[in-house]
Amino acid sequence: MPAVRPLPARPSLEYARKEAKALLRRLRAGDREALARAHSHHARIDPTAPNRSRLADA
Repeated sequence: MPAVRPLPARPSLEYARKEAKALLRRLRAGDREALARAHSHHARIDPTAPNRSRLADA
């Protein structure tokens, strides 16, 4: 699954919530691509401790 998917024509808050939950699952699973993406956008995310990530971080 690619780390970045194109947005639909009219994204909703529900869409963003589902994307964040999917990213959080990938972070907690230790997906390197997701960890690098998240860390580049949010320095608080520690790539060495993915289980500390929260939904708000994703």
